[in-house]
Amino acid sequence: MRVLFYPKKMKRTNFNALLIVCYFLFAKGLQSQTTPVYTVLFTHIEDNSPNGTLGTDVCRQNYLFIRSRLLDLGSTMNSYHIKWSLEPDWKFLLAALLYEDAVTIQSTNGKNILKYLKEDLNVAIDPHSHEKSGYNYTDVAHLLDSLGVGGSNVIGGHIWDPSLPQFAEWDRFRNPVYGTKYPWAVWQGNILMGSGTPNHVNDPLVSGVWRPKDRDHYFTDDPNGNIYCVGKYKEDLSSINELIDLYRTKSVDASCMLTISYHINPSSILAQNGIPTIETTILKPMDSLRALNEIVLTDFTNLISDWKSKYQSNACIYDPSIPTSSNEYSSTGKNEYELLANPVTSYIQINHSNGNEFYEIMNSSMKMIWSGKQIEHVNLSYYPDGLYLLRITENNKSKPIKFIKT
Repeated sequence: MRVLFYPKKMKRTNFNALLIVCYFLFAKGLQSQTTPVYTVLFTHIEDNSPNGTLGTDVCRQNYLFIRSRLLDLGSTMNSYHIKWSLEPDWKFLLAALLYEDAVTIQSTNGKNILKYLKEDLNVAIDPHSHEKSGYNYTDVAHLLDSLGVGGSNVIGGHIWDPSLPQFAEWDRFRNPVYGTKYPWAVWQGNILMGSGTPNHVNDPLVSGVWRPKDRDHYFTDDPNGNIYCVGKYKEDLSSINELIDLYRTKSVDASCMLTISYHINPSSILAQNGIPTIETTILKPMDSLRALNEIVLTDFTNLISDWKSKYQSNACIYDPSIPTSSNEYSSTGKNEYELLANPVTSYIQINHSNGNEFYEIMNSSMKMIWSGKQIEHVNLSYYPDGLYLLRITENNKSKPIKFIKT
């Protein structure tokens, strides 16, 4: 039997209210101890949208349909106070310049759609470019300026893979870049998002923020670098819980900003019942996680701002293919393998080695670069700088150790 004692002069209703307040304060206290995962919801409008030739009635009707759906999604996002990043390519922007006439803008407070989304619905507008049909990123940024929504320094998608030098030109943004279609225009991006490969066959599934050193050392942080990269992680919302659990289990330190970005595909926006589906499957779950302080819903620009101010620009890359915890190794003896020096410049030195171990070294793409027993003879000075994984196996038990080669 449970007995509640009430103060003599306090009514039961007042006491219940006091309990609710106490519970709320307790819950808020628990939330304050949680490290949130920084989450960006974004949409790319590709360079084939709207369908049809610019200036034709078919293209205009397609544009107006896309316009109405973007406004619906922007309004729904705003009702949840959820930040959304819209990143259009050149064709949609030219269509906006062409079709946002006096009649069309009556529904958006006399503003073109992009200006209305940004100013009235708090949508972040960033440039996105496949740099085809003669339009480069600077040209897209110039079109955004022409529509009154310029100013973003986000590079909305790029090719990172150094094995594709004809595409991997992200580092040219270390300096101002001139336009191709509009050669008088100049723009400099400094925030990389959506590190990709052609057809997305080798996209890095990493979380975190760092400053890529150069094309051949993309995952090596350069403290003096002037370009920031935001890890996209996996392309599904359930992966957010994986990142949340890393903080809960202390597999990743709270000083590391974990990130994930999720692409709300235009096809889902344009689908029948698309907006209600997005609201049910994306916005409501995100709103619940935010209420628990497990995620921060933001845009790429504010994410980097928080990384600088709240995380002191602490570079961190979480790669799920490289274990973060030594708990995966269960030793039957007293030995605990450790590197005597980390970073490593040439030779790896390991304490408590007894000569019975088998070693494997993998690069940041989890490609095996060496395996064997005599690791003390392996000279790593010939390998590129960056993050590596050393796996030590003895008696069918393995311990992974991450190290940096400099």
